[in-house]
Amino acid sequence: MPRVYFHKLFVVLAIALLPGFATPTIEGDKLSKGDKKWLEQEVAAFIAAEEIEIFKVLLSKDRKLFKELFWARRDPNPMTPHNEFREDYKRRIKRADGNIRTPGQKGSLTDMGEVFLLFGSPSGTSRDLREYETHPFSDDSTVDNLPGQLSWEYDPNPSLGIPDGLTVVFRVTGKLDLRQRGGYRLVRSEEVEEALERAKARYVVNRAITLLQGR
Repeated sequence: MPRVYFHKLFVVLAIALLPGFATPTIEGDKLSKGDKKWLEQEVAAFIAAEEIEIFKVLLSKDRKLFKELFWARRDPNPMTPHNEFREDYKRRIKRADGNIRTPGQKGSLTDMGEVFLLFGSPSGTSRDLREYETHPFSDDSTVDNLPGQLSWEYDPNPSLGIPDGLTVVFRVTGKLDLRQRGGYRLVRSEEVEEALERAKARYVVNRAITLLQGR
């Protein structure tokens, strides 16, 4: 594997990514429009919480190197000229956008899209057709035929951090969601949040990237 040289910032970054390391309470540069889009759209489904915190405390000039590191850590075969993970990620996005129909929103950017990009297609689904009494738009024809709740079930998959399987629940919560989030919001229980973070960690396959001081 070619030796990759990063400056001293990334020596600190490598240490910060170790388990149990507390992210420094320092403030980085304000996120540019491009950096905000990268963080909240382009890699939103796969970037771990600790990586988000580190990205935010970097200087603007260092965030380009962070992005390179982000993809390199997930490259299953650094000896090839292409990053297979990144190419597969693009295919998943295309599939999510084509199969998750959302008014005014790309399917890959919805809660359903986030789960699909991480875990793939569910092993099974179930729907709850009951209306919620507190639903503020029950007389709106755009939601009358939508189930109040949709569940995706995943079979056990230890490689993705769900050895006992996983059930995720999406609920209709109002017209705002229909316009911006595809009508369904993920019920983010502690169990689901932990499963999402474990899956994100499983995709970091190249943990031995050498970070050396120097330019």
